[in-house]
Amino acid sequence: MLKITFLFLFSATIATAQDLTLTSGSSLSINDGGSLYINGAELQPSTNYDLQGPNEVTSFETPISSPQSIKKVIMWTNPVESYSGMVHFYYDNQDLNEIEEADLGLMIKDLNEEWILLDSNLNEQVKKMTFNFSNPTHITAITATSKQSLSSSEIREADIQVFPNPTTSTVTIAYDKAINVQVFNMLGSSILKTSSNNIDLSSLSTGTYVLQIMDQQTGGSIYKKIIKN
Repeated sequence: MLKITFLFLFSATIATAQDLTLTSGSSLSINDGGSLYINGAELQPSTNYDLQGPNEVTSFETPISSPQSIKKVIMWTNPVESYSGMVHFYYDNQDLNEIEEADLGLMIKDLNEEWILLDSNLNEQVKKMTFNFSNPTHITAITATSKQSLSSSEIREADIQVFPNPTTSTVTIAYDKAINVQVFNMLGSSILKTSSNNIDLSSLSTGTYVLQIMDQQTGGSIYKKIIKN
């Protein structure tokens, strides 16, 4: 029998805002043979696995463009650490974002904030992608992109720096080209837009935010997670 065990039940809540919220000191256990579905992402570990709090899982409808993704991006505020087992990622036709369905491949973001395209299996009838992580892997985000070669319009992680992080007020984006920036909260809502390299976050509440940084010339963009203290 498949079984999911919630530890500290009143601290681990599934809500309509965040798709999954675990408070500090709470955890969620997935037994071997069980699985956890979170709004399009299904974790099916090969051994008993504990997802530790604090953590929030949110599904964004805003695609990334470096490389171009579908209109479903699932992000964790803290990484899924040392995960081994199957990951299933489900999508709908309206998520495709002009990407050919037959070309879809699963893509994860690792601890180095780099997107990694996986040689995943695609089931177009069920509309899901699947990959088996045989070695322990850290995952901070999941989406899907085309398995075709990546475009030259990408912003490379090595070319951009965001600091300080964490911050109490202002963050600086070090990048040598003109940019547009959007700040998202963990509900997926855009709360600030600017073309400045210096962003004042002093009026925002303490918490985790996501910066979408877009190159004005190429349209390439990346996401950066920022913590406001």
